[in-house]
Amino acid sequence: MADSLSSLSKLTSWIGSYWLPTSQERLQDAESKILQRIQKPWEGNFVKVGKNVEIWTLKVNTQEASGETPLVLVHGFISGVCWWVQSFDVLSEKRTVYAFDLPGFGRSSRPEFSSTPEEAEDEFVQYIEEWRKAVGLEKFILLGHSLGGYLVTAYALKYPDRVHHLILSDPWGFSILPYGAVDRHPDSPFSYNQLPKWLHLGNYFTNTLNFLTPVRLLGPLGPYAVSLARFDPNKKDSALWKEGAVFEYIYHCNAQTPTGENAFRNMNFLLGWAKHPMIKRAREIDPKMRISIMYGSWTFLDHRTAYELKCIRPELSVDVYIVKDAGHDIHVDNAGKFNEIMADILCKCARDVDDEDWMAIETIDEPSQGD
Repeated sequence: MADSLSSLSKLTSWIGSYWLPTSQERLQDAESKILQRIQKPWEGNFVKVGKNVEIWTLKVNTQEASGETPLVLVHGFISGVCWWVQSFDVLSEKRTVYAFDLPGFGRSSRPEFSSTPEEAEDEFVQYIEEWRKAVGLEKFILLGHSLGGYLVTAYALKYPDRVHHLILSDPWGFSILPYGAVDRHPDSPFSYNQLPKWLHLGNYFTNTLNFLTPVRLLGPLGPYAVSLARFDPNKKDSALWKEGAVFEYIYHCNAQTPTGENAFRNMNFLLGWAKHPMIKRAREIDPKMRISIMYGSWTFLDHRTAYELKCIRPELSVDVYIVKDAGHDIHVDNAGKFNEIMADILCKCARDVDDEDWMAIETIDEPSQGD
């Protein structure tokens, strides 16, 4: 009887590994192929932030840094630490750079999150704070992309004394649905429940399944589907993308238990918007905190939010960049320009300029006519 159960277990395991060809080992292998491009000395380790939660963390420029404020990178939805590979060397030129996989994503633990948007958001924020304590950082520059931009802003709202400068790269979750159904004034209360019923019906259909459920349902065809969906040789680093490791990495990041994806499903409305939009809370951000925000010129997100943020914040505290030849993934689509902008921002941070200097060197890179 025991032998029969053992054989059945092995058969079930084999069928599962065939239908969903992923594992932590395969994810690690795909990640290693990408991270070998980093020239600076680096190390990776799991940082324990709870009883059963570990956060996979990279530390780039492990040699003695020049004393500059550390930079922490937080990735967006679907991705992980490898998404920054084209920027690690530039960003770590004069400082230590940290990047980690958010809980529920990449190689980090995959804890369950609350089904309530506000609670799920706060759980992410607390994981980031526990990570900070475990790593031993007192104050740092915080950069978030996409979902990461939303979460680092939530972190800055709760722990302003820890953030030296907030940088947002094509942040998700800031704007309000542009249907005229709600009052967009920053002082007006907002609840996604006040939106029209037909929008809620649309949200029901878009969020019945997780965004990447189809990839997992495709079984062994999932990796191929990912390569079709993400490959754009005209906009990506062709050497990096044609290696195939990027597609493997994206697939293995998202083919495993989707607890982070579940949290995103509960936090989003019609995928492109947050149920608890960040622009409505912008006034609550510490007025002394400097913010840099960039959007790709052909992003699917509403970049006008950056200017809304600039209007409702105190003067001189928001720097806006619209990056040409880039979509949502600015640091992938136009890594050269992204790194140039980041070098400028980090230079300002290092000089600790006053407000007048900040205004004088502000750069807004607008798309030209016809873009």
